[in-house]
Amino acid sequence: MNQHLSPEQSSSRSRPDDYVYFERTTAEFTSDAVARSTAAKLKLESYYKVAVDAVIERNAR
Repeated sequence: MNQHLSPEQSSSRSRPDDYVYFERTTAEFTSDAVARSTAAKLKLESYYKVAVDAVIERNAR
């Protein structure tokens, strides 16, 4: 098992020895897939931001 931890991992709360770390990377995806997923992410973020703002506004009335 790889015991090398990045600074943010070593400073976080302690985890069991069998804790699994995943290295998240888009290196194996095509640039088209990355672009489409980024667009989907932005649409979702926008949708939920508008929804939360609407709820806050309704509750303020």
